[in-house]
Amino acid sequence: MALFFVTRRQLSRATAAYSLALSIKMGALLYLPGLVLLLLMNCGPRGTVKHLAVILELQMLLAGPFLLRHPRTYLQGAFDFGRQFLWTWTVNWRFLSPDIFQDRRFQSTLLVLHGTTLFIFAWSRWSRPARRGLASVAALCLRSIVTWPKDVLQGQSPGEKLIPNDARLLADYALTTMLSSNLIGILFARSLHYQFYSWFAWGMPYLCFIATLDSDGMATISNVPERGRQSRITKMMLLQHWLSVVALAAPRVIPLCILEACWLTFPSTRASSGLHCMVCAIILIWVWASSATRPTLVLEPTRSRLNTDLRLATRKRPRK
Repeated sequence: MALFFVTRRQLSRATAAYSLALSIKMGALLYLPGLVLLLLMNCGPRGTVKHLAVILELQMLLAGPFLLRHPRTYLQGAFDFGRQFLWTWTVNWRFLSPDIFQDRRFQSTLLVLHGTTLFIFAWSRWSRPARRGLASVAALCLRSIVTWPKDVLQGQSPGEKLIPNDARLLADYALTTMLSSNLIGILFARSLHYQFYSWFAWGMPYLCFIATLDSDGMATISNVPERGRQSRITKMMLLQHWLSVVALAAPRVIPLCILEACWLTFPSTRASSGLHCMVCAIILIWVWASSATRPTLVLEPTRSRLNTDLRLATRKRPRK
């Protein structure tokens, strides 16, 4: 629901739905980097702080009965980042030895790789709609937060959107940002258990197809030949069309079949866990490579632009 509201630009509902998801399972934290960046693009730094405050308030409200009675026990159990996982039940790192899996240095390495990959995506892909570098975005956010009290006292409320005021983010950009943020966390997770599959499996077909199909490929799939008054299609033309669709879809379906086979293997094996990590890494590289040229913004029709287009449309052509 949170992803649906994000694509519809209903950010208040998106943050509320995300907070509810976070109260159900802590794994929803993997979506948080992408959500924060989308909030920055749409609402600016101060609006992002307000939305994050809503998430925190809902968490406090839902946890109220437990915090009033056993606050320390609840916080340690609900957000236990230091717990140790069992090598026997891991799905993604079974190909490693138990000693390496339980080693603190290996866990710290995964955390560093997770943060580094998030930074690479944010720097080179996710910040593209702002049309400025990540350092400039960070400086702008810091300056906006620091001057916030002063602006409130002076009654100023400057525009804070990091994207142009007459533009909006495309739905596929928002969805790709959120799902790739989650996939990065899945790839570098300390351990995955079988219930995790329900939290990211539904988004993998989208990532596979959006990352490997260009506009020509999408047009080939969507444009089915139709009968017209002036042109007739033959069975051979239809056969060629659907063969091209199969040729485009097959390489995208194969990684999904491999992932499904890995998660259906119980208990996990060295081969299934190794294939899982390899396929997730390949899909993530596909997403990163395809996001370099994919559009992220669309201009919204404003009153002045509509008036200009109307004048151009109604302008009479000069006589020869």
